[in-house]
Amino acid sequence: MIRDRRLSKNSGMFNSTRHEPIKVLIVCTVDHSVQKLLAPQIRALEQAGYRVDAACGPGPVVQSLRQDGFQIHTVEAINRVHPLVNLKTVLALYRLMRRERYEIVHVHTLSAAFVGRLAAWLAGVPLILYTFRGFAFYAGAPWYIKPLNLLIEWLCRPMTDFFFSQSEENRQRAIRYGVIDPARSLTIGNGIRLADFITSPADSAAIGAAVRQEWGIPASAIVVGMVGRLVKEKGVVELIEAAEHIRRVRRDVVFLMVGEALHSDIGMREQLRQMIERRGLTDHFVFTGFRHDVARFYHAMDICVLPSYREGMPRSIMEAMACGKPVVASDIAGCRDEVVHGQTGWLVPVKDAAALGDALLKLINDPALAQRMGQAGQQRARELFDEERISERIVETYHHLIEKKLGLRYQPLNRSTRSQSVAGEKAG
Repeated sequence: MIRDRRLSKNSGMFNSTRHEPIKVLIVCTVDHSVQKLLAPQIRALEQAGYRVDAACGPGPVVQSLRQDGFQIHTVEAINRVHPLVNLKTVLALYRLMRRERYEIVHVHTLSAAFVGRLAAWLAGVPLILYTFRGFAFYAGAPWYIKPLNLLIEWLCRPMTDFFFSQSEENRQRAIRYGVIDPARSLTIGNGIRLADFITSPADSAAIGAAVRQEWGIPASAIVVGMVGRLVKEKGVVELIEAAEHIRRVRRDVVFLMVGEALHSDIGMREQLRQMIERRGLTDHFVFTGFRHDVARFYHAMDICVLPSYREGMPRSIMEAMACGKPVVASDIAGCRDEVVHGQTGWLVPVKDAAALGDALLKLINDPALAQRMGQAGQQRARELFDEERISERIVETYHHLIEKKLGLRYQPLNRSTRSQSVAGEKAG
């Protein structure tokens, strides 16, 4: 009831027509998420007339995001799940939300979604939205992860006005656990900027050749590539074990690892290097670290692999498919939404290095099959993974929720008028 009183006091715009921009705060854990995942949605909302800010942890790309015109607020320790730390984070977000008087808060990822929803609820934000990307627990995870994850989601469900889900399978699973209300949820999928990845065969070959030369990869090598964070739950240990199996029959395979460990995963890269060295695989692995030009590296690959323990809707699979590459991935929710087993690639059991190696060898030993699967995957990407369509669904749902939940007919200013309004605010 406290939240309802604040809502009536702060808004004053219900059951009326609204023209000035509605203020939205996007909350996520790290700045890279804003840059790589959420920027298209933010731009689409701005284009539709909303005023959008983002809150995330401090990081290396915050400044460049601000230079690109994004309004970024940094919040310490937003990516940690710890009672004392979270209390400070909730307080910082609460103060931000009260000061800026946001009317919509949209949260992403588990830890940010927890502190973000709690702060928004306490601040009396009228509309609280959550993009659900899947659970943090998986087979073989520490015993306490599942009850902790479910407890957080159960506690936050009453605070959440609407749930977006990237994967329909994950949405149905969340409904069974009672953490998502089916009547207040929508599967929107996930998407990428297809034009960044789809190119002509000739251009793809030229880009791939340049990348191979740059990183010392022989032109004749078969390249198996993985794009993602270097953490255990991405299946990198099983990939190294599979590589050892593959080398026994094919010595011309190179594993291209595009990505880096986050600060919270410090030391993981060195552990992987030691594993590779002990197995005599040093000459078969190439680590690029974090890259802003990740699209180039797919064109240097023959096969893309993602042996994760858990996923939401992995972008790396969509990106690889858009580039016409066959994919070998774990048989889990998210990956199953993207890879069609036997048509665009193979799905293998989680943590099964032998099955992973066998699936990769099928494609390594049969280039014609790999090409057919890659072409089928590219067609599927064209049909399903266009980020513009995803952004359109989100904007449409925002409009619907504003009218249904808030009783407000929102007729935003057009883009040029809004730009003048924002410029006037900044000048004032």
